[in-house]
Amino acid sequence: MFTGINVSDYKLGWDLPKALFLRDCLKGEFRFEKSLGGNPEIYKINSDGTETKTYWEEVVYFVQTVVPGYLREQEEKTQKEYKEWMEDVYRTAPDIDEDKFVSSTGFSIQLSDRFFGCFHDSDAVEKAIKNLGICLRFEE
Repeated sequence: MFTGINVSDYKLGWDLPKALFLRDCLKGEFRFEKSLGGNPEIYKINSDGTETKTYWEEVVYFVQTVVPGYLREQEEKTQKEYKEWMEDVYRTAPDIDEDKFVSSTGFSIQLSDRFFGCFHDSDAVEKAIKNLGICLRFEE
């Protein structure tokens, strides 16, 4: 979840790219599949790797209750790692640019901020899931 994502790859002012952003952020927790009815088929990925069919309401619940804690935890880890990196950098190369920092986890605080900005209310999550159905119909 939240790995391998570059926020600049998504035009988050548009509904369909926002839907793809949601899908990609939740990869590893949920799988979305094209369906004939329009809305995507949704599968929850269990800890043992099996999948259980679920509904959009579980995704909304997950995004609104589980994701904020996960992102907060990742932000704290990243900030701690950044602080340690800065202390080390200023000791060894004080003229290095702060933009050179890359978290070992691949997590980006910018990603967290954008996710919260897009999906802080349940209606936005529901809309993105419905729009994902459109995307999946036309993806190859």
